Amino acid sequence: MPEQNTWKFYPLPVQDGARTSLRKTDRSAAIAGLEKLVQTVESPFVCWQAAHSLGKVFDPGNEIAIAALIRATGLVSHSDLLIKICESLTKIDPNYNETAIATLVDIIHSKKTVALTRKAAFTLGKVLLESAAILMLRGYANDNHNSLLILAIDTLVRIIESGNSSPAPSPRHHADGMAAIENLRQIAPTHPATQQQFIDARTLPSSTHNRRKKVARTQNIEIAIAKIEQKLITINNVESQRRYAYQLGKFQPGHPLAVDFLLKLLSTPQSKSFYKLTAEYLKEIALIEQLPLIVDRLKSQVIAVAAGDRSACAMACYKLLWYCAEQIPDRQFTQIWDR
Repeated sequence: MPEQNTWKFYPLPVQDGARTSLRKTDRSAAIAGLEKLVQTVESPFVCWQAAHSLGKVFDPGNEIAIAALIRATGLVSHSDLLIKICESLTKIDPNYNETAIATLVDIIHSKKTVALTRKAAFTLGKVLLESAAILMLRGYANDNHNSLLILAIDTLVRIIESGNSSPAPSPRHHADGMAAIENLRQIAPTHPATQQQFIDARTLPSSTHNRRKKVARTQNIEIAIAKIEQKLITINNVESQRRYAYQLGKFQPGHPLAVDFLLKLLSTPQSKSFYKLTAEYLKEIALIEQLPLIVDRLKSQVIAVAAGDRSACAMACYKLLWYCAEQIPDRQFTQIWDR
């Protein structure tokens, strides 16, 4: 039987390198090929990737790319992919893209999950801030723009307050609350909610809710670190280990125990959704001088990707090591790799 044509997906860093190389070759041929692809491909994911490259990189504002993305919004249910499609639409379309805005608002109102609602609110806020000048030129009423921006901000604030109001927030609530604070700081840096400290009550001494809040405000950093260290080395739940390691790294960036635990978690069997956030935490708390250690501990995963492994663990490690490679001098990276 003749071999059927199938799509083969490469890691994102490899895709970025391919785009860079393609821009240096025949630009017209690349545009024509991408235009044909976005009009014929059935996969919304492939359509999004190709349309983004076409309208953002090769031919800014390409109308075929815009039309393809608008069409894709009707083919995808509420998901991370739909948010990415909307964000690409706003970056490609030189005008105020009403489809993208309306879709993001719809995702927020649907409240499918806290994480999805947060991402949609953050994306909407960014889009509105970036589109402010366009809105003025097109004569959109300021109150319409402001009401949408308020919706985005209020949604993030509600997520923050919902997590903080819980006497014992779950790891997922804690992660959502932390992310919402960071999102809010980017779109409304002066908002009072950005000053909140999203405290996980389980890292503090047991007491009444008011006492916990009072202790959290006055607790010495060294005492907090010692408490989290003790929690980290005694608890067996992997979600809690990841959370405590991240908290420890936020208190003291580069904390050896935190880095070591996150590396171990990346090297052990976990659920598919576990690895991406673990790698992001490690990237956030590790110091530059610790990156060679990360490369040495995880390089086998990159070798696995090169051999065809597309597991969640391998891909998360691959992306993390690509980041390390960009930070470490080439000669040093080669020496670490060849050890």
